[in-house]
Amino acid sequence: MDTAGVRATTDVVETLGIERTQAAIADAEGVVMVFDRSTELGNEDRMVAQLVGHVPTIGALAKADLPARLGRDDVASLLGSVPIVEVSARTGVGLAELGEALASLLLAPTAAVGDEEVAIFRVRHRDAARQAIEDLDRADRALRDRAPIDLVADDLAAAASALAGITGEVSSEDVLDRVFAEFCIGK
Repeated sequence: MDTAGVRATTDVVETLGIERTQAAIADAEGVVMVFDRSTELGNEDRMVAQLVGHVPTIGALAKADLPARLGRDDVASLLGSVPIVEVSARTGVGLAELGEALASLLLAPTAAVGDEEVAIFRVRHRDAARQAIEDLDRADRALRDRAPIDLVADDLAAAASALAGITGEVSSEDVLDRVFAEFCIGK
């Protein structure tokens, strides 16, 4: 998940984005903290570093194609002993190393996902799975409470619909929701 930065602000919309970032970090199994290698550490970097302190983290020094004003030692002093990779989106330098660091983070023996568990990497899929579980729980309660079978069927249909969002069945309403949620649309 690509998130908004973290900074002090009074803007309501930006505040909501920052709150979502904080929630995403708290819920994350791992974080890639991206630093602009062409600038010095800033207050925003320090604020994010405090948030990721408890989460397995990779430091990514972006813009490796530009003169460095920030180095591995600076990031290590902020994040501690974490993998640090210098990358450039322009030249591709370090992208393979970043991929290896991500694989190590995700496939580490201490990772929270066990052999019998499934890992969901997209927020949309996670939310759909959670919704399906809620719908199935509601159907189970309705059955135990001897509710009319059509109410149970409605809950089961809702669970199937939530899972269809993961498996690829998409309605036009889903497309519109995603467009307005994930893209900035101006006048």
